[in-house]
Amino acid sequence: MPEQTLDFWPDLSGARSTVTPLSLMKQQAALLGTRTHNLLEGEVASTADQGRRLVHRFLIRAPTLNYTYEVFRVSHNVAALYPVFVESGPHSRLQTQQVHLDSEIEFMAWLKDVLGSDDTKRVLDSLLAQIES
Repeated sequence: MPEQTLDFWPDLSGARSTVTPLSLMKQQAALLGTRTHNLLEGEVASTADQGRRLVHRFLIRAPTLNYTYEVFRVSHNVAALYPVFVESGPHSRLQTQQVHLDSEIEFMAWLKDVLGSDDTKRVLDSLLAQIES
């Protein structure tokens, strides 16, 4: 009689209704290429910080200039998607306290604010002007 395989893993088939910070960032990164006819590309680079936190960097790449600009960096616990902690970026420079976003809705509003900000627009305009010159 063949030996029975025991499976101790939890049921992972449940619906995942939460949108991850990483997926939101990747969506916006892909849209930058579309909006700029691939003159600029969005990229998200992720790393593990000592195995406990995931760190995501949102980058704007200008391939023809061989240049990459970090717009912001966020992190969250490996075991929990939220809160998201803003490690660097336009909204963390002037604050002494670390910015944390407790939900998908808060992260989406923050992301929309950062990507639509005057600072981000200035960087995009400058890079595009240099590419097209």
